[in-house]
Amino acid sequence: MSRRSKLLVGLLGFLLVAGPAWEGLAADPTAGALIVRGSGAMATLVDEWAKAFAEANRGARIMVSGGGTTAGFEALFDKATPLIMATRKINEKEIQAATLAGVKYSETQICRDGVAVIANPGNPVRELTIEQLKKIWTGDYTRWKDVGGPDEPILVITSDQTSGTALFLRNRVMDDGYFTGDARVRDFYNEIIRDVSRAKPVALGYCSFKDAAKAEKNKLAQIIAIKKDEQSKAVVPSADSMRSDSYPLTMPLYLYWDGAASSPLVKQFVDFCKSKCQSSQ
Repeated sequence: MSRRSKLLVGLLGFLLVAGPAWEGLAADPTAGALIVRGSGAMATLVDEWAKAFAEANRGARIMVSGGGTTAGFEALFDKATPLIMATRKINEKEIQAATLAGVKYSETQICRDGVAVIANPGNPVRELTIEQLKKIWTGDYTRWKDVGGPDEPILVITSDQTSGTALFLRNRVMDDGYFTGDARVRDFYNEIIRDVSRAKPVALGYCSFKDAAKAEKNKLAQIIAIKKDEQSKAVVPSADSMRSDSYPLTMPLYLYWDGAASSPLVKQFVDFCKSKCQSSQ
């Protein structure tokens, strides 16, 4: 048998075995793979939606990875990913980078989410005001007794100060100031949760509401209730408090993509995310 004949026989065998799956992919307009990068605070939520989308659209594969909002924009401009997650709007410098890269970006706010402030479960401090948070994060308060807790040092754990979530907190809480130079910086929110769970009872960190709720359920952390001021009611992040904006640390969540180069799968997934968010609020 010639080499060409062997190839034809092999191809025929493949089609006979894989025929149904092959036909399904060809018939499904959403078939394909999509990599979503960007905000670590959004990764858990968007990954849940990605799994639901894949279940509803046979043949579609959505892979979600974090890395941060700034890194996400860089990946979009480098054409390394067609869709990114962001916890802030694109800035002027990034708009210029998009123009230079020939990226005609599209933007949509899909949802709002709460930044959860977390402490070790053994810490007796259950609530903090915005002013107390500011003083802890800027280094004015260095011991838990400053906010009614034990006479122990406060170990501040943050994401990179240029991450989308950190920028949101710096703007909302710290008057655009910086986190204390003594803060322990972590690249991923699961690392912040790990450090909070281990540093008994002194650590204070933050992460997305989804990740915090899971950590609290597993007794790795407790969510601290936040007060706008001394006279206000202490509020924890929840679907209701984020929808009503009564939780003080509620931030918008965005998706960005290259509108000129994206496949139909990108827009389909964006629309799916918006519908999932709207149905949960």
